[in-house]
Amino acid sequence: MKKIFIAIKQYRISSAVVLVMLMVAEIFLAYKVANAPLGRDVKMDTEKEGDLYWPVHYENGDCLDCPKKWHVDETTLPAPFIFESPGAEGLESIREQVYDAVKGYKNDFDLALRLTNRIYEKTQYASAKFTASRGRYDSYLDLTKDVLKGGKFWCGSISKAMMTASLSLGRNARLIHLQSTSSQSKGYLGHYVIEVWLNELKKWILFDPTVNIYYLYKNKPATTLEVHRAYVNGKTEDVKVVKEGKLYPLDSFNEKRFLPEAELKEYFTHFQVIFRNDFLTNGDHVHTTGEETKNYYLNWVDQKTPAFYFKQEIPAFLIKIGMLIFNLTLIVLLAAGLIARDRKN
Repeated sequence: MKKIFIAIKQYRISSAVVLVMLMVAEIFLAYKVANAPLGRDVKMDTEKEGDLYWPVHYENGDCLDCPKKWHVDETTLPAPFIFESPGAEGLESIREQVYDAVKGYKNDFDLALRLTNRIYEKTQYASAKFTASRGRYDSYLDLTKDVLKGGKFWCGSISKAMMTASLSLGRNARLIHLQSTSSQSKGYLGHYVIEVWLNELKKWILFDPTVNIYYLYKNKPATTLEVHRAYVNGKTEDVKVVKEGKLYPLDSFNEKRFLPEAELKEYFTHFQVIFRNDFLTNGDHVHTTGEETKNYYLNWVDQKTPAFYFKQEIPAFLIKIGMLIFNLTLIVLLAAGLIARDRKN
């Protein structure tokens, strides 16, 4: 009888400890749900090429050593694009890390190629299982400097670093999110690349620093939209993948250091332009435009590309809600069990 009493007592203490731990976890989950970014990001769809591809006007030539200023006609934009300030703190130190790689460049296209190659040589692609690779940084200045020093990183980190390095050299760049929804794909398959505004071409050009490639569409440097259209319209023969000066068919190109679960071309099923490049100043936080505090994401849609919601905030938010409910259920059941046991005793 005494042993039974001791066992019940120990069980009650253990249950109380577990109950406290669950309650702490519940408070943490509630905090996460309350501070989730859902609702502060605006997803917009467009089928107008001009919404995605608008010109950037430079005021100070094409040199590396002169201060850069740029502007766009904001009245033509479908949403506010928040540009990094040319004088943002940290840009100069980033510029110092890449200046030797681009010094002596022939034109903006050559500059972008040199920068892409430098980052590729320094980095390795880290799969999702490589937990030592930090996907989020408190400081994008630290992120960019770390990528430029070398190591294993995710494609998002590598592309953001090249984008910021481009800005440090006075060249505007923006982040592009590709996503596959092919029936052959398993789950979420996304990839980050960038587009750089090349002043001599008056065009945004797609570069992938993770794989060290760019694309040609009908033998001219391509935008993301041009590759996308070729893919969805079955005209992949019009696109060539360029790596280290060699041409590869889009249908068969692969890369040993970057092995996607789907074919490379499938990543162009959907794409999205992130309407800001001020990560150095504001990190992942939402920016403020007038009285609104929002991030804008512009998704391309057309007859063969129906509107598609990029899998970002909603799945994570629903998982948090599910964990919150599940954890609360455990708390209620455990507390009820303890109360019933006390009454019985």
